[in-house]
Amino acid sequence: MKILKPINLNYETAIKKYNPKYYEKYAWLIHLILLRNFICDDTFNGFVKLQSCILKEYLGDKFYKKVVTALVDNDIIEVDSSYSPGEFSKSYRLTKIYTEYPPVWIAFSTRKAKGYFEKYKSFECSNHNKFNDPDMVNVINQNIKKINIDSSLAVEKVELLLSDGVIKSEARSSYFYFIDAISSGDLFLYHSQKTGRLYHTIVGCPRSLRGFLHVNEEKLFQVDVANCQPMIFVKMLQEYLKVMRTAVKYDRKSIGSGYLFLSYIHERTIYTPYVSSFLYPPDVNLYIELTKTGGFYEFLMRKFKVKESDRETFKKDFFARVFYSKLKGMEKYRYGKLFKLHFPTVYKAIVWGKRSGHHLLPTKMQSIESNIVIQKVCARICKEHDNSEIPFFIPAHDAIICFKEKLAYIEKIMLEEFTSNMGFTPTVRQKHF
Repeated sequence: MKILKPINLNYETAIKKYNPKYYEKYAWLIHLILLRNFICDDTFNGFVKLQSCILKEYLGDKFYKKVVTALVDNDIIEVDSSYSPGEFSKSYRLTKIYTEYPPVWIAFSTRKAKGYFEKYKSFECSNHNKFNDPDMVNVINQNIKKINIDSSLAVEKVELLLSDGVIKSEARSSYFYFIDAISSGDLFLYHSQKTGRLYHTIVGCPRSLRGFLHVNEEKLFQVDVANCQPMIFVKMLQEYLKVMRTAVKYDRKSIGSGYLFLSYIHERTIYTPYVSSFLYPPDVNLYIELTKTGGFYEFLMRKFKVKESDRETFKKDFFARVFYSKLKGMEKYRYGKLFKLHFPTVYKAIVWGKRSGHHLLPTKMQSIESNIVIQKVCARICKEHDNSEIPFFIPAHDAIICFKEKLAYIEKIMLEEFTSNMGFTPTVRQKHF
């Protein structure tokens, strides 16, 4: 068994009053923080959410605070203590000194250590039993285990990308983690109780390695929804406009000229067209049209003068800093200001969505997505087939991984379920995984 560790971390010298009895506990927590940064996309600035029940289960109810305190007091990890009981957990990340270099894999083969990791895996898998349909999750888990990787070709690809400077040297360990994990079958599946999402090794696999994945030499394809998360926000946008409508103050002269004047709480105002029924402001109509046709990011890139080669980086950065960030960060972000200029009503709806905490907006958006993709689409795939005939499929957040011959079938279900839940038809795409 191997685990991840910062290359410059020595527990004996780094921790004052080092207790060797806690070595496995220290190593497990550090490994988990590094691992979840690799495979989960709900981390932010290196912070990983870890529920206290997981820490208690693995580290021990009597010991987990001592372990965390020792790592914090000795500047090995830091804690984001802004949490809400029943809403979201404390987050942990390594301090800067231990993230300057890429982590390394070390042997971790003591009987005690192996027992701890098996215990943790069992605990994580027990979360699947709380799922609405544990049998479906078992099907997904078995499908994940069928996937293999052309490891030699994948290694050559990583080395080439490193030499060309396409990926940074500090990312090397994460790429080799996925190659080793998939080759050895040491795969990870985690069900988020908060959002309903399924996180697993395959969905976290870097895009540049996905072309080397296969099931018995058969390549993988996917059906995904274009601009899915921005498109899902339309539901919150509609909710915002509906709530704001209750605070309407009618100005008859404005109505006569074709407009409705809305006076909001905090003295915020917007104008929206009014023609016998409540219609949306122009920027809302544009936002809905762009997200449902899959042109949202291209529109922003043209307006913000972002190069096509920077598309993926821009998407990740924009979404993290506008939809997922705290309000202060959103207001200071350059593209946040430009977004507000082009989509003032949508911007206000995002602010409104974060009124009780910035974490609630992404949680709600991811919950809507997982409800459609997993509880609707995946459930239908299983329901429409006998157990022995269920086709190969794996959910990947806003996408379904499948074989080529099932692309049309999966696309049909995706379109029907998203249209039913969103009230309009989104853009669905077929492509190589």
